[in-house]
Amino acid sequence: MRILVLKNVYVDFEAPIFMFKDQKEMFVKGMKKIFGDIQIKHVKEQITEMPEREIKTVVDWKNPKNLLLLTTGLTNEQIADILGIGRKHIFAIQLKRASFILPLHKWARKKGISQITEKDIQEYLQEGK
Repeated sequence: MRILVLKNVYVDFEAPIFMFKDQKEMFVKGMKKIFGDIQIKHVKEQITEMPEREIKTVVDWKNPKNLLLLTTGLTNEQIADILGIGRKHIFAIQLKRASFILPLHKWARKKGISQITEKDIQEYLQEGK
């Protein structure tokens, strides 16, 4: 459906919005409140669902050596360089650090570990943390 709000001006939501009939009616009612007199033009959508995407893992986070890098004082950029993944993937490092470091340190404190090693990370992973 296309929504004409002014002469030859359409509201474009870039991607199809899937709604039940009652949702569509409420949506159109809201658009009329915003834009006044609107016209609905029914068109066949070219895209009916999201296309499949292949998600590739940039870093092998099951490798304790890679995880150990996160516990160092190295910057995300330095870790990216060491891993050879390029700086465009720094976000992957930031996300992993955010979800990995705190639980690892809590686990290490419970075990009385002050300096985390690769062996400690292996044990942590084996415990399913």
